[in-house]
Amino acid sequence: MLEFSLKLFKIKGTLWQMYFEQILGFPFRGHDESSSSSNLGNFLELLQWLGQHNVDVSKVLGTNAPANNQMTSPRIQNELANACASEVTLAIVKDIGDRVFTILFDEARDVSLKEQMSVVLRYVNSEGYVIERFLGIVHRKDQLRKLQHERLVAQLNDEEVTSGRGQNQETTLVVDLIIQEMNNRFSEANTDLLKCIACLDPRNSFSEFNEHQVIHIATLYPENFSASECLHLSRQVSNFIANVRCDPQFVVLSDLGSFAMKMVKTKKHLVFPLVYRIIELALVLSVATASVERAFSAMKTIKTDLRNRMGDEWMNDNLVVYIEKDIFSTIDNEPILQRFQSMKTRRIQLPPL
Repeated sequence: MLEFSLKLFKIKGTLWQMYFEQILGFPFRGHDESSSSSNLGNFLELLQWLGQHNVDVSKVLGTNAPANNQMTSPRIQNELANACASEVTLAIVKDIGDRVFTILFDEARDVSLKEQMSVVLRYVNSEGYVIERFLGIVHRKDQLRKLQHERLVAQLNDEEVTSGRGQNQETTLVVDLIIQEMNNRFSEANTDLLKCIACLDPRNSFSEFNEHQVIHIATLYPENFSASECLHLSRQVSNFIANVRCDPQFVVLSDLGSFAMKMVKTKKHLVFPLVYRIIELALVLSVATASVERAFSAMKTIKTDLRNRMGDEWMNDNLVVYIEKDIFSTIDNEPILQRFQSMKTRRIQLPPL
């Protein structure tokens, strides 16, 4: 049991260290991590400092480690970082639950000129707040270009775009493809949806409200509204607009996000669940990619010129914890340690905290 406790203290010390470095985006490893090195890198240097100020951790550092179980190798760091990132992602998934969400993504090159795709989830949480959470970075390699090429060839074969002639052929192809993409993004159905959503504007006591357009939104989401729900929606919408126009708490609201939060606060989302579902669907529509762009800014902090050989998985795990540090700070050590333990068979099983 003593060996269990010592190893547990060592891993907890390592977790404290990783928590400090991951939330700040610091590099972990040094160029020379040998015992004679004067600069072991941030991870080992700070771990030694922690041992000097914590008696329990010092008992399992260096030569004091039981059975030479150092628990400081790059492999251990990778596994613990992955365990931390996995628990953060699990917390995000639990927060979403069975609510609707949208996926935002964009692509940019990292410092190694690799094409990286940032993935962000947008949803409305239980309090009515619109939340955007970073899910991860995906190295696209040449798959995206291949798909674009195949799509272009298919459109040429179907005569959806024209190829042009002579030196202007490539330019014409690009312009036609952009026009086709704009038509896809702003199709008649999408434009119709945007017009309907505009009627949910709460300003001036819902002066733009239109009952028929609200009901029409439900028909655009057949998977989210059953036939029976569509039948009950008309009466619920009528009762809803009459109710909120008479409620002084809703008079001063100026945007749909504030309106959703006020509905949850006043419990009206339980009284008018179908209307609130429509509001949720409107709020998760992506109108900007600011969160995705911020993820690329964070990527520049994590993967720098001096760390340009960083692997994709190691970068992703560090990015998840760095960007979602507010969630990471709420996660206990126990689930992280148990996930770390279950990754592979280890010489010693960790006891519960």
